[in-house]
Amino acid sequence: MLHSIFMLIVDAVASILVGVLLLRFWMQVVQVRPPASVGQFVFQLSDWLVKPLRRVLPGVGGYDWASLLGAFLIVLLSIIAAIGVSSGFDFLPIILLSLVRFFQWIFYGFMATLILEAVFSWVNPHAPLAPFVRALNEPLLRPLRKVVPLIGNVDLSPLVALILLQIAIRLVSTLICRSADAELMFDLPGSRQVCPVRREALTIAHAPGANFPSFLLICSWLPTDARLAEYFRHACRDSCCCIRRGCCGPVRSRKKFGWRNPT
Repeated sequence: MLHSIFMLIVDAVASILVGVLLLRFWMQVVQVRPPASVGQFVFQLSDWLVKPLRRVLPGVGGYDWASLLGAFLIVLLSIIAAIGVSSGFDFLPIILLSLVRFFQWIFYGFMATLILEAVFSWVNPHAPLAPFVRALNEPLLRPLRKVVPLIGNVDLSPLVALILLQIAIRLVSTLICRSADAELMFDLPGSRQVCPVRREALTIAHAPGANFPSFLLICSWLPTDARLAEYFRHACRDSCCCIRRGCCGPVRSRKKFGWRNPT
């Protein structure tokens, strides 16, 4: 119970900090000046981390790499808080999960700005934040608008961009885990080689009070044999249904498939 509350707070704080740091980096990439209130919020919330990191990693090629590095460090710390003890602070799974979540948040950030632009375009195109959001999305939408035609004066390029970003999330997660498929082994019938991210997802699922079905959702995208894929579907479904009642859904799935805890 206390661990779940602690992780809820950690995830909330990490999400805000990472979002601010990624926004700061992207604003510099597209060279857009934010509204005064947004700029003040972003810089005051991130200066404590970005300014010290600039001494170690100065801007190269005109990009604020310190903001991007700071975002990854926050993700890394949140993953360590989530699975550090249960994984024995094993370096490889922590780094892999950090990379998966880091790229996830990057793509989700793009998706959020695309949705905001769509809302502004339909509700209030002249809202104070509308030009700022439009400038953030322009590098993504400009190439698509050359390919996707207007249909009835409706711009479908944001919808195409959202679909491509979801595909990118799955591709990046798959590539990260394929690069480490042979690094860890544990006793699952029918699958001797298991990606460390899947192994850590199972470890999290079996932990008392586990509340991380999102890790299982990540791993459900990864290439694996049919029985392991079925296990993840059952584990994730049971997690969503049963965690709040204090029982462990993945344990039920484990018993159903006759598999032991990962070691």
